[in-house]
Amino acid sequence: FFFFFFFRIGRFIGDEDASTMSMICELPPPLNKVEKRSDWTHIKRNVTSALYKLKKEQKSFKDKALKRVSKSFKLAVSQNKGDPAQLQKNLRAIPSHQNGNP
Repeated sequence: FFFFFFFRIGRFIGDEDASTMSMICELPPPLNKVEKRSDWTHIKRNVTSALYKLKKEQKSFKDKALKRVSKSFKLAVSQNKGDPAQLQKNLRAIPSHQNGNP
Protein backbone atom coordinates (compact mmCIF):
# COMPACT_ATOMS: atom_id res chain seq x y z
CA PHE A 1 0.00 0.00 0.00
CA PHE A 2 1.10 3.50 -0.74
CA PHE A 3 0.03 6.40 1.41
CA PHE A 4 0.35 9.96 0.24
CA PHE A 5 0.17 12.77 2.72
CA PHE A 6 -0.18 16.34 1.60
CA PHE A 7 0.76 19.22 3.83
CA ARG A 8 -0.09 22.80 3.13
CA ILE A 9 3.18 24.68 2.63
CA GLY A 10 2.98 28.45 2.87
CA ARG A 11 6.62 29.37 2.36
CA PHE A 12 9.42 27.40 0.77
CA ILE A 13 13.04 28.39 1.41
CA GLY A 14 15.21 26.73 -1.17
CA ASP A 15 18.65 26.51 -2.65
CA GLU A 16 17.74 27.76 -6.12
CA ASP A 17 17.12 24.20 -7.29
CA ALA A 18 14.29 24.47 -9.82
CA SER A 19 13.32 20.79 -9.56
CA THR A 20 11.90 21.08 -6.03
CA MET A 21 9.87 24.18 -6.84
CA SER A 22 8.70 22.53 -10.05
CA MET A 23 7.39 19.54 -8.11
CA ILE A 24 5.54 21.82 -5.70
CA CYS A 25 3.94 23.72 -8.60
CA GLU A 26 2.66 20.45 -10.06
CA LEU A 27 0.65 19.69 -6.91
CA PRO A 28 -3.11 20.27 -7.10
CA PRO A 29 -4.52 23.56 -5.79
CA PRO A 30 -4.38 24.85 -3.09
CA LEU A 31 -1.24 22.82 -2.29
CA ASN A 32 0.70 24.50 -5.08
CA LYS A 33 0.25 28.05 -3.75
CA VAL A 34 3.69 28.62 -2.25
CA GLU A 35 5.85 31.65 -1.65
CA LYS A 36 9.44 30.82 -2.62
CA ARG A 37 12.30 32.32 -0.69
CA SER A 38 16.00 31.83 -1.18
CA ASP A 39 18.60 31.46 1.51
CA TRP A 40 21.34 34.07 1.81
CA THR A 41 24.24 31.71 1.04
CA HIS A 42 22.76 30.67 -2.31
CA ILE A 43 21.80 34.24 -3.22
CA LYS A 44 25.39 35.43 -2.66
CA ARG A 45 26.74 32.48 -4.65
CA ASN A 46 24.36 33.08 -7.55
CA VAL A 47 25.10 36.81 -7.70
CA THR A 48 28.84 36.17 -7.61
CA SER A 49 28.52 33.50 -10.34
CA ALA A 50 26.53 35.93 -12.49
CA LEU A 51 29.24 38.57 -12.02
CA TYR A 52 31.97 36.13 -13.10
CA LYS A 53 29.90 35.20 -16.14
CA LEU A 54 29.55 38.90 -16.96
CA LYS A 55 33.32 39.30 -16.56
CA LYS A 56 33.90 36.58 -19.16
CA GLU A 57 31.50 38.26 -21.58
CA GLN A 58 32.65 41.85 -20.91
CA LYS A 59 36.44 42.03 -20.98
CA SER A 60 36.33 45.57 -19.58
CA PHE A 61 34.79 44.25 -16.34
CA LYS A 62 37.90 43.70 -14.21
CA ASP A 63 38.42 41.73 -10.97
CA LYS A 64 38.55 44.92 -8.90
CA ALA A 65 35.16 46.04 -10.22
CA LEU A 66 33.70 42.58 -9.69
CA LYS A 67 34.78 42.59 -6.05
CA ARG A 68 33.41 46.13 -5.52
CA VAL A 69 30.02 45.23 -7.00
CA SER A 70 29.85 42.02 -4.97
CA LYS A 71 30.75 43.85 -1.76
CA SER A 72 28.21 46.61 -2.50
CA PHE A 73 25.50 44.00 -3.09
CA LYS A 74 26.22 42.22 0.19
CA LEU A 75 26.33 45.53 2.08
CA ALA A 76 23.05 46.74 0.57
CA VAL A 77 21.27 43.51 1.54
CA SER A 78 22.68 43.42 5.07
CA GLN A 79 21.86 47.09 5.76
CA ASN A 80 18.29 46.94 4.41
CA LYS A 81 16.83 43.80 5.94
CA GLY A 82 13.10 44.28 6.35
CA ASP A 83 12.99 47.35 4.09
CA PRO A 84 12.41 46.14 0.51
CA ALA A 85 11.89 49.64 -0.91
CA GLN A 86 15.23 50.90 0.42
CA LEU A 87 16.95 47.68 -0.63
CA GLN A 88 15.67 48.11 -4.17
CA LYS A 89 16.84 51.74 -4.20
CA ASN A 90 20.33 50.77 -2.97
CA LEU A 91 20.66 47.87 -5.42
CA ARG A 92 19.71 50.12 -8.33
CA ALA A 93 22.35 52.64 -7.22
CA ILE A 94 25.23 50.15 -7.28
CA PRO A 95 26.17 50.57 -11.00
CA SER A 96 26.40 54.36 -10.82
CA HIS A 97 28.44 54.23 -7.61
CA GLN A 98 30.99 51.96 -9.28
CA ASN A 99 31.74 54.77 -11.73
CA GLY A 100 32.43 57.28 -8.98
CA ASN A 101 29.02 58.96 -9.02
CA PRO A 102 27.42 59.73 -5.63
